[in-house]
Amino acid sequence: RPDDTAPLGLFGPTTLPDGDQVRWSTPEVTLSVPGTLDLVVLRIRNPAPFSRTVSVRVDGRPADEVTLAETSAWRPLEYRLRRRDKTRRLDLHVSPPWSPAYDFRTIGVGVGDVEWLRPA
Repeated sequence: RPDDTAPLGLFGPTTLPDGDQVRWSTPEVTLSVPGTLDLVVLRIRNPAPFSRTVSVRVDGRPADEVTLAETSAWRPLEYRLRRRDKTRRLDLHVSPPWSPAYDFRTIGVGVGDVEWLRPA
């Protein structure tokens, strides 16, 4: 049985020239968040040479929409969640998709650090 908490839509980690770690995404990403957590903080960046929109949903409901400038720097996203007995779902939808000339993949955004914070 596959791991229900494994992220969907993320490629393996890559080290950027500046030393930062990134996981490039597909245009659709799903992160499973344990229900016991209060806060999710993640960093994203846009590698494409044009602006893109990232729509964020929590448990299927719209939570945020951000526009990332072309080849943007890291942008932190922060979402407060109510604790629940079950796993939460955080979805990112990146539009428009981008296929760099040097890569066979269709890329969404770069995902850096993801922090899951438990209640104090």
